[in-house]
Amino acid sequence: MKSLLIVLIILCASNLYGQITLSGKVRNEAGNYIPQVIIRDGKNEFLATTDDTGFFSCSVLKLPVLITSNKLGYRRDTLLVTRVESLDIVLKGYLIQLEEAVVRIIILKMKLLPILRQTPKSTSSVEETIARIL
Repeated sequence: MKSLLIVLIILCASNLYGQITLSGKVRNEAGNYIPQVIIRDGKNEFLATTDDTGFFSCSVLKLPVLITSNKLGYRRDTLLVTRVESLDIVLKGYLIQLEEAVVRIIILKMKLLPILRQTPKSTSSVEETIARIL
């Protein structure tokens, strides 16, 4: 009976020992908390996501642990956590700027519609209508 009790205590103690809870908030440079930030460990395994107030809480097996926080529109941030404390993570914005795109179909359509309305379909071919536009 004593040996069963000792084994049970050791198993319970090992489960408690293996769980370290990390928690904190994620905000942007302006100080606003960011929802839906993904928190991962150094092995790229999912740990948590922030709620609407930027808060997250997750369990890890041991310290130190490398955690990465990531969200679209922000630069990825990696933090080495060596002790249990409330974490305050600040993500910097990441602006993706695309090259200018010119859409010419709208201009062609604006020129084409009045001509098509004036031209009877049976008397004019497509080639004649395009020649009028150009």
